[in-house]
Amino acid sequence: MVEIQNNQKIKKNNAIIIGGGIAGIYTAILLQEKGYIVSLIEQRKFLGGRTYSVKKSLQSQYDNGQHLLMGCYQNLLQFFKKIGSLSKINFQDSFSVKIIDKTGTTGIIRDTKFLPFGLMLLISLLKYPYIGFQEKLSAIFTLVKMKFINRKKPKYQSFSFSEWLEDNGQSKNVIEKFWDLVILPTLNDHVSNVSADMGFMVFQESVLRGNRYVKLGFPTGTLDEVIAIPGSKFIENNGGNIYLGNSVIKLLYEDNKISTVELRDGTKLSADIIISAIPSNSLYNILPDELQSHKSFSILPKIEHASIVNIHIWLNTKIMNDQFINIIDSPLQWIFNKSLQDNKYQALDISISDSKNLLQKTTAEIIDLVFSELKDIFPGFNINFVEKYKIIKERKATFRCTPNSKKYRLTNISPVDNLYIAGDWVDTGWPSTMESAALSASNVVNEIESNNKNK
Repeated sequence: MVEIQNNQKIKKNNAIIIGGGIAGIYTAILLQEKGYIVSLIEQRKFLGGRTYSVKKSLQSQYDNGQHLLMGCYQNLLQFFKKIGSLSKINFQDSFSVKIIDKTGTTGIIRDTKFLPFGLMLLISLLKYPYIGFQEKLSAIFTLVKMKFINRKKPKYQSFSFSEWLEDNGQSKNVIEKFWDLVILPTLNDHVSNVSADMGFMVFQESVLRGNRYVKLGFPTGTLDEVIAIPGSKFIENNGGNIYLGNSVIKLLYEDNKISTVELRDGTKLSADIIISAIPSNSLYNILPDELQSHKSFSILPKIEHASIVNIHIWLNTKIMNDQFINIIDSPLQWIFNKSLQDNKYQALDISISDSKNLLQKTTAEIIDLVFSELKDIFPGFNINFVEKYKIIKERKATFRCTPNSKKYRLTNISPVDNLYIAGDWVDTGWPSTMESAALSASNVVNEIESNNKNK
C-alpha cells in the first residue's frame, strides 16, 4: 500500500479514480494505457468491490459468493486478459444447467451446438419435465419472436417482462419454471419486477446471440487471485498509486469542477480528471450540497437495490457430485460445489437472489431453513456432516432493473467539467453485472479521450 502524504498535490495530467471494484480497476488500467498517471482510492483494505474474497487465514480463503461469467461478457474477458487472469476462467464446453426438484425429478437445459441462435435449446427444452408440451412450443415461439425485437424502444421500459410474457401467451407455470430461472440469477430479481427491455437483453445477448455467448464461466481461483491481486499489480507496475483503507468523505466543488478530493484522514488530493467508480448511493453521499440538489444527481436516491445472501457450508463428507444445480421448488435456488476435486470433504455455496425476506432473519433461523431444505434435496444429508458455516448478506448487491428505472441511471459524463462516472449502475444498456462494470470503464475512458480531443 502506498502511504498518503497529507495535503499531497497530484500533478496535472493525472487521474483520481474513486472505488476499487472492477469498474475502478479497469478504468485505472485503461487510463494508464492512454498515458495517465492514476491514483486509485478504495475505502476498504482490499480491492474487488462486491467481488471479493473473505480471508480467515492464509490457508483459508473463500469468495463472498459465486460469481458466474457468460461468453457474452466481452469487456470483462478483455479486462481479465489485460491483467493476466483469463487462464483462471474455466468455461463450459457448451451451455448446460441441471435443474432438480425435491421429488428427484431432473431436467437439463443444454446447448445443441448444431442449431443456431434461439433454437440451440430446442431439444433439451422439449424434454424439460416441468412444463407441458404446449407450454414448450409456446416458449420456443416466444424466444424466436424475441430475437427480432428492438429492445431499445422506450415503450419496453414502461412495463415488466412478466407482463410482456403473459401478453404473449406464457402461462404462470412456464414463467415460474423457465423464464424466471434465467432472469432471477442474472438480474437478481423476478420477472415481475424487471423491465421488459432488460428481460429481452438477457436473452438477446446470450441464448439468442449464439452458442459461444451463452456458456457459463467459473473462476478457478479465488476472486482475490483473479481480480484484486493481478489488478493491483498491473496498476502499481505501471506507475499508479493505490490508496487502501481511506475513504473519500467529500468532493469539493469550485468553478464547475471538482477541485479537491478530501479523504477521511484529512488528506486532500486534486487532479485534472476525477472518476467516480462507486455505487450510486455512495457517490450521492460525497457530493457537495449544491451538486446533490442538481437535477442530474438528485435522482440518485431513487435507484433501488436488491440483495443476495450466500450461505457457505463446509462438510466432512461429500453429498453433491455436480458442479452446480438449480432447485426449482426451494428457496435455496442455486447450490455450487466449491470442491470438485475433493472426494472426502466438500464446500458448498448456496446462493439466494432477491433475498430480502432473509435479511432480517437470524443466523439460526437461516441455518435451520437451509438444513431442512438440504435434507429434502439430498436424502442422505445429516446435520452431523456440517463442520462450519458462514452467511454473507450483501444488502445492496445489485441495482434493480425495474420498469422506468433507466431514467435514474446516469451517463459517463456528468454536468461537472472534470467529473466522470463509471460503475455497473451507469447507463451501459446492461443490468447490474460484472460485464456492465467493465463496459462502463471502457465507455468512460472513451468519453474522456473524446473530450480531450475536442478541447
